[in-house]
Amino acid sequence: MPRPVPASGELLVNVRTAGINPGEAVIRRGVLHDRFPATFPSGQGSDLAGVVAEVGPEVTGLHTPSWKRAVPEGNWCWSRDLMGPAA
Repeated sequence: MPRPVPASGELLVNVRTAGINPGEAVIRRGVLHDRFPATFPSGQGSDLAGVVAEVGPEVTGLHTPSWKRAVPEGNWCWSRDLMGPAA
């Protein structure tokens, strides 16, 4: 896949580590199925740490390279590169 290019207000993070937090482990076991139904393969994994590789126009206060801990919308931490809003 081609490397994504951040648009205005976005940043690109090279994911260095990702994990499943304790709450997601409970969801994965099906304990909270009535509230958070998980279908398998399930996509838990919303905690990550990585390095800001590139910032889009109008992003201030971040520079490359710098470490970032993030909890992105959705469960996309298992990617090599993650792009999303800088704020």
